[in-house]
Amino acid sequence: PSQIKLKALANINSDSNNNLIGNIDINNITYWGDQEYNFGAVTLTSLFQNNDYNLNLTAPFIKVDYASTLHPNDFVAKASDITIFEPFSHIFSRKNRRDSIPSGDTEVKIITYDTQDLCDILMPEIYVADSTRIAVTLDRRDSLKVLLDSDRIAFGNNYMKDVTIDISNQDSLIVLEL
Repeated sequence: PSQIKLKALANINSDSNNNLIGNIDINNITYWGDQEYNFGAVTLTSLFQNNDYNLNLTAPFIKVDYASTLHPNDFVAKASDITIFEPFSHIFSRKNRRDSIPSGDTEVKIITYDTQDLCDILMPEIYVADSTRIAVTLDRRDSLKVLLDSDRIAFGNNYMKDVTIDISNQDSLIVLEL
């Protein structure tokens, strides 16, 4: 059996549209499974102001910054609509996209630090190098761009070194650079 111990302090409010504003500080995170892991402190901050959403996650193993005119749920729905649920031929032309999902400008920046302990728990066969960077941008025209830059990413015995992957659907083309 696995156990987790932590100490959390939350200062969260919601506005009239149920947007959560505030921060959550989680300290002294310790996980026991096959061995003991100490994760230190994790801070999540949420701010909604002037129709802009800003979320920040800071931890010893990762930093995530989200800035958007879209609610995070709408960003996930829009990105999924573009990448997963849209027929491949429509990615170029943006035909038949669900109009019920709003469009907006979004930027997500992720940088990893030492993820070894987290990967040991979640997926032991995965390795992600310290300072791996992922940047995702989505604009009002539904142009999606994903950039991944890493010294090493591994899955079991398979790995990529000094990898940069740049994918976008801008200008009615899908562009992939390796």
